[in-house]
Amino acid sequence: MEETQTKRKEAEARLDVLAQDQVDAATFQAQVAALRERWQDWQGALEDPDRDIALSRQLIKKLLTSPVIVKPEGDWECCGTR
Repeated sequence: MEETQTKRKEAEARLDVLAQDQVDAATFQAQVAALRERWQDWQGALEDPDRDIALSRQLIKKLLTSPVIVKPEGDWECCGTR
């Protein structure tokens, strides 16, 4: 009888973990959808021929995790980031 109760408690605990994983997955999917929507807005702003240069710079700063270094070596060459 104790063994049955122990197995039942273990099964209930596993169900709780699975339920939490399902909630976490739904939250993650909502975050991904929000990021995709935001990226489409940003992409449109960056590709707009009449775009605001200051806004474009702000968007690029938000997208980059570190500065991009460009220096003249013969022709202009992108050296990457720090």
